[in-house]
Amino acid sequence: MFYMLVAPLHRAVKINRIVLDNQIFRLHYKATSLLLLMFSILVTSAQYFGDPIDCINHDSVPANVIRTFCWIHSTFNIPAAFNATVGVDGVPHPGIQKYTPDEHRRYYGYYQWVCMVLFLQAGCFYVPRYLWKCYEQGLIRSLVQDLDCPIKESTDVCQKTEAIARYMRNHLNMHHKYFFVYVTSEVLNFVNVVGQILLTDAFLGNMFTTFGTDVLKHHEIDPDQRNDPMVWAFPRMTKCSFHLFGSSGDVMKHDALCLLAQNIIQEKI
Repeated sequence: MFYMLVAPLHRAVKINRIVLDNQIFRLHYKATSLLLLMFSILVTSAQYFGDPIDCINHDSVPANVIRTFCWIHSTFNIPAAFNATVGVDGVPHPGIQKYTPDEHRRYYGYYQWVCMVLFLQAGCFYVPRYLWKCYEQGLIRSLVQDLDCPIKESTDVCQKTEAIARYMRNHLNMHHKYFFVYVTSEVLNFVNVVGQILLTDAFLGNMFTTFGTDVLKHHEIDPDQRNDPMVWAFPRMTKCSFHLFGSSGDVMKHDALCLLAQNIIQEKI
């Protein structure tokens, strides 16, 4: 069982003697895709980092009901409350304040899909490599296989080298498509990176493209005056509204305070 789990990872990270691409290409389909796959598994490990969402609510609503409802229907906070002071005279948590009729809400629903999006991103980083291998079909490997074998006779090496030379001479100017497919794979790597940036930005509510600069600016501001931009994108505490019928038949609104514990991990990823 252990071998079945480790073998695919070993094949993914092993260094091949025969390479079909460059170092940057390998970073795309080996390092990045493997890291994203590991992160996808990490955020699903609820037994180590707690449940994805826990909510404090009124006693009349079962805890599992409100937790499931808020998980499915998303939670929200109040952007204006991020600039308020946290404490007795301010707000209980960044982005949390009492209800006002004209309040502007910011909804968060991405936490339901983080593991799947990370898995999708890992697959996208491997697609150019997969397409390139499908077309290449082991041509380079078949040409240079065992040339560096220390126990191979020198005559065999010479014969192999002559065979490669004949192949190159006979197929001169006949591999334009081979070159075109490789360049296309490199272009796909670039397109994938740009697409991943746009996807992540849309996924996080248009807060990803400026996230890095906001974090750097955050450390330049006085600690007593600054607001953590990571809390804007990955809030720890949010609100959720749940409606049900009261004893008289009127619709009653219950506000729940929800803890998103996994956002501590997701903001680092």
